[in-house]
Amino acid sequence: MELGKTIMFIDNSNIFQNLRCIKPGYRIDYKKLHEKIEERSSIWETYFFAAEREGSPRDTQTAFFDVLRKELGYNIVLATLKVKTISCRKCGEPHEVYLEKGVDMSLASRFLTLLYSRAFDTAILVTGDGDYADIAREARRLGRKIIVVSFRDSLSKELSAVSSLAPVYLDDISGDIELEREPSYDSAPQQQNSYYQPYPGGTDECEY
Repeated sequence: MELGKTIMFIDNSNIFQNLRCIKPGYRIDYKKLHEKIEERSSIWETYFFAAEREGSPRDTQTAFFDVLRKELGYNIVLATLKVKTISCRKCGEPHEVYLEKGVDMSLASRFLTLLYSRAFDTAILVTGDGDYADIAREARRLGRKIIVVSFRDSLSKELSAVSSLAPVYLDDISGDIELEREPSYDSAPQQQNSYYQPYPGGTDECEY
């Protein structure tokens, strides 16, 4: 299948939250991932959607985004990671948690803007989030192609059904894209950007 001009959209929040699908401590080298996906088609442009802490982003996080910009040419789109204090329903202890806002909306908005401006023939969606099924269907309606890249167990049926080709499962290429050195293209700087992920100090038994 001829894919034409291809743009990749990466939901790093979704990918990081599902790294456990491979094994504990697993990390992705995004340079290796990019090269692996480009075996199928040349990628004209990539948008990387992530979140950073409000007011004081970590140095490792900032360095990670800089590497993606400078070495891979990625467009980095950042949402805000807010800190909220909530109490455990079991023990009553207060804990600081991170609340991510806006990654999915930012991705959907940028996707539709590029879609309606006819900026791509094929969109690669690196996510398993079913919330993107509607925008993917709209792209298919307008004659564009969709390729979904995701972990097998976290890929929603709705998004999988919209893919023009069989989804690319990260599980199947995990050995080829694993980080084997100090973090540079690593997804690790996003450790705190899952929804209501307890800040260190909470316990696994706490409920929020």
